[in-house]
Amino acid sequence: MKLQDSSNIELISYASVNKEEVRENYLTWLNNSDIIQAFGPFSMLYPKTSTFIDESFERFTSRETIGFFIYHKDMKTFVGTCKLDKISIADRSTEIGIMIGDSSVHGQGIGKKTYKLLLEYAFEILGMNRVWGTCFSDNIGSKKLFETMGFTHEGTLRKAIFRKGTYLDNLYYSILRSEYVNLTK
Repeated sequence: MKLQDSSNIELISYASVNKEEVRENYLTWLNNSDIIQAFGPFSMLYPKTSTFIDESFERFTSRETIGFFIYHKDMKTFVGTCKLDKISIADRSTEIGIMIGDSSVHGQGIGKKTYKLLLEYAFEILGMNRVWGTCFSDNIGSKKLFETMGFTHEGTLRKAIFRKGTYLDNLYYSILRSEYVNLTK
C-alpha cells in the first residue's frame, strides 16, 4: 500500500516494502542516538541488530499498527518511518508517530506532508474519530508540527522523561475528526 499526493514524498507500508532494501538505512537511523533521543523511550537507545528490524516489520504490520516508510521521490531514497499505532476500531482512535531518520532532510516540511497523508488515511479511510500523539517538551519541531496540523495540547506528564541529565515533560496532543474536517474545508 502507498499513500501519496502531489508532493515529493510517498508513504510505503512495511507490508509493501522490500525489507532488505531498507534494512541498512533503518538500522542506521535506529542506532543514531541523536535521532532516537528526540522521541524514543530509553530502551531504544540500546544498539539494534537485524533481529530488531525483523521484529519491527512484524509489529508494524499487525492489526493494531500500520507502519510506513517515508520515500523521498526527488532523492530516490527512504528518509524515515511513520505509523498509526494502537489502532482501536471500537473507540475509533489511533496514535500517530514519525521518525525522520535522515537528518539531511530535517526542516524541509517532510513531517507536515507525512502527517497530512496519515491524517487523511486515518480519518477518511479508517474512519477514526481521534488521532493522538506525544512528544518530549524539548522537541520543538514535533511541538510545532502538532500545532501546525491543528492538534490540541491535551495534557502534560510533568518531568516524565530523563534525557541528557535533565527531566523533560511528555506532551500529549490530539485532533478530532470534526477539527480535521474543518481544516480541510
